[in-house]
Amino acid sequence: MIVLYVLSFWPTAIAMRQLDIAVVYAVWSAVGTAAISLAGVVLFRETVSPLKITAIALIVIGVVALNLSDLGKRPSGNSEKVISPEIASAAAPSAKDVRSHR
Repeated sequence: MIVLYVLSFWPTAIAMRQLDIAVVYAVWSAVGTAAISLAGVVLFRETVSPLKITAIALIVIGVVALNLSDLGKRPSGNSEKVISPEIASAAAPSAKDVRSHR
């Protein structure tokens, strides 16, 4: 079980290249919650109540709504994430730093 949990970070990291972290984490946790709930019912004969089904459905609806909330804001295609000029200039070495390393 722990191996599967650790392996789940690989597709999560790939998804974060194109999607916001809030969406990726919501999908990751919702899939995990639904899968564990289903495993509890199937493997451990846990009871299924209307409240449990409703709660899982609300989680799925919340994740779908979170994905749809960004629909009009995201550029189309496989474009890279946009980095603000402030972050880009802070991450890039200055001309002084480049000259001092020669």
